[in-house]
Amino acid sequence: MEERQVTVERQTYALPPQFLVIATQNPGDFEGTYPLPESQLDRFMLRIDMTYPQRADEQAILAQYAALAAPPASLSSVVSQAMLAEARAAVDEVHVAPELLGYILDLAQASRQHAHLTLGLSTRGALAALRAARITAALRGAAFATPDDVKEVLPTVISHRLVLAPEAMLEGITTHAIVQRLLEQTPVPR
Repeated sequence: MEERQVTVERQTYALPPQFLVIATQNPGDFEGTYPLPESQLDRFMLRIDMTYPQRADEQAILAQYAALAAPPASLSSVVSQAMLAEARAAVDEVHVAPELLGYILDLAQASRQHAHLTLGLSTRGALAALRAARITAALRGAAFATPDDVKEVLPTVISHRLVLAPEAMLEGITTHAIVQRLLEQTPVPR
């Protein structure tokens, strides 16, 4: 994913800049479902936990599919390649102050020293937090990223990268709870 290329039967293919990977994972208690190793999980920028849709939304989904005689023959793009390039350029323009980099590193270090974790935030995870904060700032039209941008994205960026210590699992502590504690306990730059 990060290398922007794939190899199939010893032939390497370059991937276009707009290429991305979206993966789904079934709940871990289904037979035949195995969690990815930490080294592979760390390559995904975000993890979004989804619940069942609200009844009205689920009913709309069922009604939409019930009305289809067959799947659509083709799909049209929602975002053009030019729009995507423009959005990426806007993210690249978002300024990041050295203090914000320090804040992200402080959060990473705090996770690495946390008593309930056997594996804290990697450098790749810290980079993902930085990228996601810049994207968040760009989406709100800001010229610079803030600690609030980091706080907003951190739960979806690092929860899947942290590995709980066995005693933490026995106590029912979750990575989401640890992320909240990290955010509460790590001083925010001014």
